[in-house]
Amino acid sequence: MKLYSIQICLFAFVFALIGNANRVAAQDTLRSDNIVLISTPSVVIANAIKEKTLPNPEVPATKAPELSYTGVPGLQLGIKPSINPVKPMMIGSNSYTKLKNNYTKLGFGNYSSPLIEFYMNSLRSRSYHGNVFFKHYSAKGDEAYNNFSDNQLGGEVKRFFKKSTLSMQGNYQRNGFRAYGLPDSITDKNNPFFIDPAKRILSTFNLSGKLSNVQHDSASTRYDIGLNYYLFNGSSYSSDPKEHDLLIDGNFSKLIQGVHHVELYTGLNVVSNSYPFTRTYFRFNPVYNLSIQSNLHMKLGMNTTYYKDDANSGFYPFLVVDTRYELIPKKTISFVGITGDVIKNTNRTVLGENRFTDPIGSVNTALIPNPSQPVFTNTRYTQMYFGLKGNLSSTLGYLVRYNYRTAKDMLFFVNDYSYSRGANFTAVAADAKITTITAEINYQFSEKIRLAATGNIYGYKVSGLSKAPQLPTSDLRLNGTYNIGDKFLLKTDIYFMNQRYAYIADPISSPAGKFEKMKSLLDLNMGIDYRYNKTVSLFLNVNNITANRYMRWYNYQVYGINVHGGLAFTL
Repeated sequence: MKLYSIQICLFAFVFALIGNANRVAAQDTLRSDNIVLISTPSVVIANAIKEKTLPNPEVPATKAPELSYTGVPGLQLGIKPSINPVKPMMIGSNSYTKLKNNYTKLGFGNYSSPLIEFYMNSLRSRSYHGNVFFKHYSAKGDEAYNNFSDNQLGGEVKRFFKKSTLSMQGNYQRNGFRAYGLPDSITDKNNPFFIDPAKRILSTFNLSGKLSNVQHDSASTRYDIGLNYYLFNGSSYSSDPKEHDLLIDGNFSKLIQGVHHVELYTGLNVVSNSYPFTRTYFRFNPVYNLSIQSNLHMKLGMNTTYYKDDANSGFYPFLVVDTRYELIPKKTISFVGITGDVIKNTNRTVLGENRFTDPIGSVNTALIPNPSQPVFTNTRYTQMYFGLKGNLSSTLGYLVRYNYRTAKDMLFFVNDYSYSRGANFTAVAADAKITTITAEINYQFSEKIRLAATGNIYGYKVSGLSKAPQLPTSDLRLNGTYNIGDKFLLKTDIYFMNQRYAYIADPISSPAGKFEKMKSLLDLNMGIDYRYNKTVSLFLNVNNITANRYMRWYNYQVYGINVHGGLAFTL
């Protein structure tokens, strides 16, 4: 009788899993690992056997730091550490699998470019987790003295409680480089009155914290409450502006009656800089998610922002609608939607996009820049989109998307000849309409081969300009990896961007402004990693193989072919 009861329970569990798999398959995903039962399964219930294993559900929160590189193209091909989850151990053994709490990467390349990465984290603990990391990458450049030095130091601490998790992060980043687009006559060091106008230093000090609750059941409210502060400094020979940014925000979500999923994001953001100039943002974004049928899902909401600065204020509401419908079960999903928002433009965001912009912390509203009249502006946009995504087979996925955006005060970068002879860029705000057609395809064969391709076609209509400065009308990215026996990992990354046009604003030679054509660019990168064992790996990257000294930004040629190699290890 007891065995009969066990069989009934197991049959019920199997049929519950099948029903749950059908529900999961209807969700919006490109994964193709769904199970389809073609014929009636023959279920055999074996005798229950008790597994003598030591419960150890913990998987250590170990990850490599997210680091970015800006000097040499293609350096993202660097080796990544291998993180292995803890395996269960048999009862009777008093020893645990030894985990590694550190990761070091050392490399060197032509252009005298050393690379150092170090990462250390705590090991097993049910009450806390912590990590620290450091990164350095620099190069001396060539005859154009395009030297740079990027440094980053940071860490994180997490404290786990029964009902919540408290985390704190700290980070300092310093990027030193030269505006090497300046004419040589301006940067002549033999001049006894030499002041280096090409030197730039961007530094950011960031502190943040977050409190998140532990959700014990689907009906309880989920929340994340955060506090974030940064101090940004973008200095040059003539200015040293500072920018303070304080954000208090929260994410809340709740599932009502097992069907109605509601979300809310709200935040208060205050930004001030050296002028002084203070801006305040209050955001209130509610969202309602509804599954009308098993193959039809909708999201309805609003993105609302109240904005106030020293001279202006405004309230900007935007409707958010997103609909997903499964056209072909487990194969094709169609989507359509509209959205909009306010993009906060700051000195940090502008210089993060184009580091050769004049770091005075201003945005101009005229095509001929006037640094004596700095204006801060936000970009407001609305957009409509639709498309298809899905999988053609168990190894091949795709996405096709059309996007149309109208933007108020979109930022464009114009070469400023007023003070820097074209070496500095000025961010200029203009209204624009942008059309984007995107196609993506992804192929993966087990863990050995991964290929991906993404292409975009752009169309622009810019107020007061016949072209969009510095922006392409098409681009293409191809990347792939090939794993040979878990020992060798071959990687390639190819990026193409068609010709663009720079807008030259020279009050002397071209007071009305003119466009200069920029050649198309092709960046080909390849790399190989050799994993000697679980703790030691070697890597070699060859970047910009075609030695194409293209210009991503007008007047600034990138490095030619460069080779970078080294090793990564844990102790």
